[in-house]
Amino acid sequence: AMAPYAIGATEVTYDQWDACVADGGCGAYSPTAGTQGRGSQPVAKVSWKDAQAYVKWLSKKTGRVYRLPSEAEWEYACRAGSETMYPFGNDAQSLREYGYFKDNSGGKFHHVAQLKANAWGLYDMLGNLSEWTIDQYDPAYYGKIGGKNPVTVAGAKYPKTVKGGSYMDEAKE
Repeated sequence: AMAPYAIGATEVTYDQWDACVADGGCGAYSPTAGTQGRGSQPVAKVSWKDAQAYVKWLSKKTGRVYRLPSEAEWEYACRAGSETMYPFGNDAQSLREYGYFKDNSGGKFHHVAQLKANAWGLYDMLGNLSEWTIDQYDPAYYGKIGGKNPVTVAGAKYPKTVKGGSYMDEAKE
């Protein structure tokens, strides 16, 4: 059994990131805004190290320990207790109700929580922007279990695992 943990209900937004920068955190890095401005759009162009700086700042600011989820924690939260092909059932056509992909995104990412949440109230677990995990990508592990390899950032010396897909990806079964 997995130990209890909490995870954000949405992707980190520009408002949240900008609060970190304004408070002297996040290495003062302010990524450019998306096509719909800053606000509740998920923050984009954030490296794994940037994400680490954000959770370090959030921990200091709140007095609670925050970190990126492990790949297993992310998968568990995304599935929200489901045993079907997708967190919402077996119908691939329903993907467009839960996430922005190439066929429904209009070529851009969108404000968080605009589509349906999973059974645990988590938004945008599929599509919109890919999400960092704390795990280093290990191709040998995926070969041993016969599973599909997660997406990683190409060319990284120690690639980290990202999950969820993005608005640019094809929605595949």
